[in-house]
Amino acid sequence: MSETELLPRVTDENYKDFIQSPGALILFKIASCQQCEEFEPIVEKTAKEFGEKIRFGKSLLHVPGACREIKREHFFESFPTTHFYKNGSLVYSFEGKITQEEFKEQLSKHLL
Repeated sequence: MSETELLPRVTDENYKDFIQSPGALILFKIASCQQCEEFEPIVEKTAKEFGEKIRFGKSLLHVPGACREIKREHFFESFPTTHFYKNGSLVYSFEGKITQEEFKEQLSKHLL
């Protein structure tokens, strides 16, 4: 499975459909963010493990015009920001990077 398949891009075009899953996670990031680059491999590794149960994606908020509606709907104070959704509703959000074990704990608590 390639990185693109592990964390497909989420934009205004597919956002509403993407979050309608029983369990979905979106990593919101920007290009200039070092913590984003450090956290993304943790999310990818976790997607390999839980990808059958949870839908994983990433949204590149620095790409002009790709996420205008998403940015209108959500406030992003820092990056990375990770949102967990159940059937279209935001159920949990956190900012910054966390360890793989902490990440798996949050997934189990909020999405599994």
